[in-house]
Amino acid sequence: MRAAAIDRPKPEGADALSVDSRGDGLVARLAGAWTLETALVTDAALRELAERQASTVTLDATAVTRLDSAGAWAIRRTAGRLERRGVAVEVAGLGEGLRAIFDKATQHDPTAAVEPPPHWSLLDQLEALGRRSSEGLRTARSLLGLLGLVIAALGRVVVRPGRLRGTATIAQIEATGVTALPIVGLLCFLVGVVLAYMGALQLARFGAAVLTVNLVGISVLREIGILLTAIIVAGRSGSAFAAQIGTMKVNQEVDALETMGLSVVDVLVLPRVVALVIVLPALTVFADVAGIAGGAVICLFQLD
Repeated sequence: MRAAAIDRPKPEGADALSVDSRGDGLVARLAGAWTLETALVTDAALRELAERQASTVTLDATAVTRLDSAGAWAIRRTAGRLERRGVAVEVAGLGEGLRAIFDKATQHDPTAAVEPPPHWSLLDQLEALGRRSSEGLRTARSLLGLLGLVIAALGRVVVRPGRLRGTATIAQIEATGVTALPIVGLLCFLVGVVLAYMGALQLARFGAAVLTVNLVGISVLREIGILLTAIIVAGRSGSAFAAQIGTMKVNQEVDALETMGLSVVDVLVLPRVVALVIVLPALTVFADVAGIAGGAVICLFQLD
């Protein structure tokens, strides 16, 4: 009784490479899907092909149906080894789409930064300090240039008030001022509560609890009110400005304004600056009132 032969399926990519002789050259025919799995299966055959003696080698990829970066790299590696041995290599038959993938996957970028080994010498630290200082100076120069543009635009508005876009300015006043009232009021109220509570606890030990009123009043009116308002506006409105103008830049809306002959500073920057100049004092007054109200609540219930 004979055992029946069992046909084992060939692994995918086993028939992806065949090599024929043509005169003193070789023709390597690539077929099927040249993906990562195919590159692994044909790796040994490709290495053997790279060591064979021939004057020319043609890599015929006419029958290749699919190609990824791993397959392109495997083909390119074989071609590179042959070229280093002085063999003329030609990759032929790739369609337009596969050729684009092949060129992109095997492209060498000489400008790509290679991370150097870490050093902790004094010169490296000085170099890093100098680089950061240089970047800081460039940033300061850019900010100074923006400040100059804004001041020049404000000067033109003073001479010709009609240049200021009233609708945009009012919209920015609403966005930066009216909608900021809840968060400014809440934070300053809570800070006033904390100041009065902590101050009353300490001053009561010396029989000077009545001075809590002075502590809250002077702290909020001279420091805390304007400081918290400035921080909130810088974090809230500043980030919103950066996001809005950045999105417009990405969508090429800023380029469209310049194409139409409009000043980007007059249209985008000036209304926001004028709105902040108007809104900040008003928000500061509101913050002062909220902070004093918070202190008054503590004084009312704790100090009678």
